[in-house]
Amino acid sequence: MAKNTPPTKNRPLAKKAPAGRVKAKVLEVVRHLYGDDRTEAQLLAFDPNSVDAPDPGMLYELLGTIFGVLEDPNDDCFGGFGGRLSQTIAFIERAWDGETLEDRELPPPLVTARDKARAATKADETGPRFFWFWTRGSPDKPERAVVRDAPVLPGFDAERPRRGERIGIVARLELRVASGDQLTPLLSNLLGWLLVDESLKEVLLANARCEIEVVPIVLRDPAGALLSKRYSLVNVLGTFDCVDAASSKLIPEAQAKIRGG
Repeated sequence: MAKNTPPTKNRPLAKKAPAGRVKAKVLEVVRHLYGDDRTEAQLLAFDPNSVDAPDPGMLYELLGTIFGVLEDPNDDCFGGFGGRLSQTIAFIERAWDGETLEDRELPPPLVTARDKARAATKADETGPRFFWFWTRGSPDKPERAVVRDAPVLPGFDAERPRRGERIGIVARLELRVASGDQLTPLLSNLLGWLLVDESLKEVLLANARCEIEVVPIVLRDPAGALLSKRYSLVNVLGTFDCVDAASSKLIPEAQAKIRGG
């Protein structure tokens, strides 16, 4: 299910959805696709868009087909299906006719036993385990778009991505470009965030050796007009030591000098 697929209005409810049927079926499908090592409470808090796996659009398309539920044209987060599974279930319960329950053969798991084994042993892997991008823009290319300010939302801490902590509380973020109108795969910003388009996001997810949270971004110009919905905040979870302090000569910042022109 593409995020920008032209939506069709859901038909009116035929009757109230039987309690528990939607949740049971959704959890069954998700356990098959993502593994069954989570408790029910953990699954209800789980956001399929936050893991290193294929785009969750396939999951949402499958659930829409099973329950005969279509996307909400007014919801930018996967047409209403996105967010934590508890939110997905609530959306389906509101739109479901209470009867449609198509018996579909489930596709192969998105997260395999091999993926889990690799995640369990990632601490023993050698090689780079971190991304290092310079994303502050370029003074000689003022046409390139730059984001300067984080959104102000209740309970949202803009420092969490820089600390390697999960954001978790938002399904998507809206950001405004402060200057420039040329959008690049790696979006310049002064937040210390990794803001990437769809193509770069797929590359990072395919090659990452650590857990990644992905938060969809709605990008607007300084006046508030929509620029793009094809960007995401890629939040690398956890922190990794990238300097061997014992084998390095460290100079305190107060004593450091800038060399070169």
